[in-house]
Amino acid sequence: MLEVNKIYDVNFNDFVILEQNNMIEKFLSSDDLMSFIRKYPYKPLTETSFQILSVNELPKNELLGIEYYSRPSTKYKIVDYAYIKDQLYYYADETDIITGKFIKAKDFGSHLLTNERIIKDLENQEIILEAINSNIEYNKKQKELQLQKEEKERKEKEDYEFCFGFCDKLNPMHQGKFLKVLNKKLNYSEYGIVRRKDFILKSLQDGGYTCLEHDVKVYAKRKEEGYKIIENYYTMKYPHNEYYRTLTKTEYDYANYLVDNGYVVKSEKKEVV
Repeated sequence: MLEVNKIYDVNFNDFVILEQNNMIEKFLSSDDLMSFIRKYPYKPLTETSFQILSVNELPKNELLGIEYYSRPSTKYKIVDYAYIKDQLYYYADETDIITGKFIKAKDFGSHLLTNERIIKDLENQEIILEAINSNIEYNKKQKELQLQKEEKERKEKEDYEFCFGFCDKLNPMHQGKFLKVLNKKLNYSEYGIVRRKDFILKSLQDGGYTCLEHDVKVYAKRKEEGYKIIENYYTMKYPHNEYYRTLTKTEYDYANYLVDNGYVVKSEKKEVV
């Protein structure tokens, strides 16, 4: 039997309460030990000692077992209480209504609740529930927007990487380099602003064909530099039309890949030496 104002020690390893090294009570677990102590008003002195303020057990608390809601989106269920440093606190199971996360009372991350806070929340349940439902609706919309964003990004990535399998067998470094070239947008008089890979496909579908010429003499970018010789000159030409487009080696290879693998109607291919 505990006595008022006496100081007791707690051995959490053996689940016992001691007075001057003499065992007063023994329990099956530390939870049982603390539940016994919390039956009485007490004052903690150190991490392993306390002082009993009264031997009269605390009355059954009317808040025990109550479930209620609190901001921003938490549902509490009061499961226990205790006096800590002369202040009454409550332990509660916690559930986040939005995420579904559950924290058991007294576990790491759980909250100690005061009587004042609980009463205030109980008096404002209608307002709190309205706010929680508003949060739920907001989070639902945000989740939908996030899913839409992810789907859009997935489609854009899929579209960016799509080139009829042309890059599938390349290592990531070369694949990235080729895709960058093929997805670059240019302004074409025939098709407007489109990606190179789209220009290649449209040109082939419209009867265009690739042409490789060697040692071609062309103007340098700077007029004062005169002419320069290009060893491999890649172009897209069109039947019955002298007009042509210069191509990069990647565009040239891509166009030939599409023709050779039957992705477009086969056009005439020329190689002029």
